[in-house]
Amino acid sequence: MYKITKQLFLLVLLAAFCLPAGANKDSKINLPRGTVEGYLDNGLHYIIMPNALPRHGIEMRLVMKVGSLQENDQQKGGAHFLEHMSFSGTKHFPQDAWVDYFERLGMKYGRDINAFTGFDRTIYWLSLPVADFGTQVMDSTLLAVRDILDGVSFEPQLVEQERGVIKEELRGYSTGDDFYNLKIGDGRYIQRMPLGTEQDIETISRNQLLNYYHQWYLPQNACLVVVGNVDAQDMQKRIQDTFSSIAKGQPTPLGKYPLTYKKGITLHELKDTVGTSSKLEFIIPHEGVVGNTIASTALKEQYRLLIAAISKRLAARGIRCDISDAWYLATQNHFSFSVEGKGKQELKEKMTQVLGAFADITKKGFGKEELADYVTEKVNRMKADTVGFQSGKWCDDFVDYIISGDRYVAWDEDMEKVKLLVSNTSSSQLQKLFKTILNEGKQSLLVAYQNNAGKTESFTESELQQLWQQGLKTRMPAYTYQRKEVEEKQHVDIPACLSATHPDANASIVSKRKYEDIGVSEYQLANGLRLVMRPTTDKDSTIYIAMHGRGGVGDLSKQEYPLLKDAVSYVDMGGLAHIDTDLLTDRMWVQVQDFFGQRVPLLAGSAKGDSVAVLVRPENLTLALAGSSDSHVGERARVEVIHFLGSLVRVDTVITSGEYQRWNKGEQLKATVQLPASELPAGLAVGDDVIVTPRPVAALAC
Repeated sequence: MYKITKQLFLLVLLAAFCLPAGANKDSKINLPRGTVEGYLDNGLHYIIMPNALPRHGIEMRLVMKVGSLQENDQQKGGAHFLEHMSFSGTKHFPQDAWVDYFERLGMKYGRDINAFTGFDRTIYWLSLPVADFGTQVMDSTLLAVRDILDGVSFEPQLVEQERGVIKEELRGYSTGDDFYNLKIGDGRYIQRMPLGTEQDIETISRNQLLNYYHQWYLPQNACLVVVGNVDAQDMQKRIQDTFSSIAKGQPTPLGKYPLTYKKGITLHELKDTVGTSSKLEFIIPHEGVVGNTIASTALKEQYRLLIAAISKRLAARGIRCDISDAWYLATQNHFSFSVEGKGKQELKEKMTQVLGAFADITKKGFGKEELADYVTEKVNRMKADTVGFQSGKWCDDFVDYIISGDRYVAWDEDMEKVKLLVSNTSSSQLQKLFKTILNEGKQSLLVAYQNNAGKTESFTESELQQLWQQGLKTRMPAYTYQRKEVEEKQHVDIPACLSATHPDANASIVSKRKYEDIGVSEYQLANGLRLVMRPTTDKDSTIYIAMHGRGGVGDLSKQEYPLLKDAVSYVDMGGLAHIDTDLLTDRMWVQVQDFFGQRVPLLAGSAKGDSVAVLVRPENLTLALAGSSDSHVGERARVEVIHFLGSLVRVDTVITSGEYQRWNKGEQLKATVQLPASELPAGLAVGDDVIVTPRPVAALAC
């Protein structure tokens, strides 16, 4: 309570100091333009945002505001277990049908279909890489997401199946941080690790999973986020139609679980690692700032300004120290600073300098010119640059908003208000912020010591306490800020070839072609040069140029390319160069099979005979518009669905050739073709007649 009160006081104090006349310190940070936000009667929260990047795709997130912190003692590991069960069978998508449905749309489990369980959240995400959703596909997608809230089956055999999967996942899991247990504290978080332990997963019952599900998977604890190529009003109606019938339920308070640390110094030491130097890091947990108003966002930026100013001051004094201040968990930030050295004594000397410089800043602050330069640099870098934001990035921003209320500044007018507050930052304000952080260090100080100097170089907590106290009392030489002189820009003569006026370029253009779906223009010049251009918005005033000439695999035919593109690498890596050519050929091309008019080599172990099924991967098929080629190879087919997958395109077809129209008990033979977007026939549309042809790549017959 003390921390919160102090932080709120600080926020009000800063707002009083910084706000210009007429400004509203409580004005909220607006959501991006065009965003539709609302709540259903049952409490379900939804956010819909039309976004054109990527052009073909929709990002969808189901954000549950519950995680491992909501587990009771019998449910440890249950939140993560439930995440697995959501993909293992639901009311409308039994067993593997949930994932299978989306994989048939060209998606991949783990990349486009995935989920994440944390302490305070469980997030299910879908990256839908399709050009045009029909009504049926979108409604089915929303139904699949709805099932996570109201239709997970929990079939006993599937529970046991996933129990084994999770235990195997645990065996390969690592936090990736040797000092994770130090940073996470000694409260509920360390007792409720999201994945649980192998013992937790072994003992948790199906009934406990059901209890957690029914208690916490309520619409009031959920938010559906949809960002991408969507009509916001239409999507809003579809969400209402799909999710409104879910029962409201009786919500249980989520609870507040702050990070807790013991008083004084907590030391964790990692001895004798492979590093050549040792590292001593001090970490101060302190209350963070949720940026959801103009004033709180400005305060957050002032904290960032403080860290930048401290770093520059240390660098100017010749003190090498890594310093950062970032959100860690719950409502807390970790202010951390570290030094490296060959041994204990060197580390003590360097850390003493750092702490002495800290104390000097809290007492004397920053000079007028020094602070003005830091503020100017900070403000100039602040901008509401949302141009080119991918839909997935917006989803990440919305997750922060849903869980903690934190907002990204997306409007220029909001950013100008924030910049005005930051530009009025005084040295005394930064001193107060820094004193607040260092005072928290007197309460709880975490020390991560990576000791590569030997057993005799260990620290004790009492030694570190003494180092902390003496360091803050160290007197530093007076500091004089040296403003960097602005170098005059040298005059550069523009080459004549760039400054000269050129004749009309159109006279050199033989042909033009546009690929509207991917925003690409292609020009064929009279001298044989082909230009392919696409405007980008990821960086202002930046042009990327790549030049490609003939040679190498570029001269291979479409049939030869899959076979030969990596041939040299395979020979070098696998020792094939030492095998007799005739023997190698005999082994690789032992058997062929006629398939769609093409002689396809078969892999070793393939079945023989006339009545075999040849299994051909989608990327080993090609297609062309019917009538565009007089080749007798291939079979006629009709296009059913076209999936745009970034640089790839997947086309679902139905073979319409006579002998395949009654393929299996009256069903038509279907073939899926995957090829680079550059190889897609121009103007190809659903319903078009095409010729599907196998590449001469080894396949399996069974």
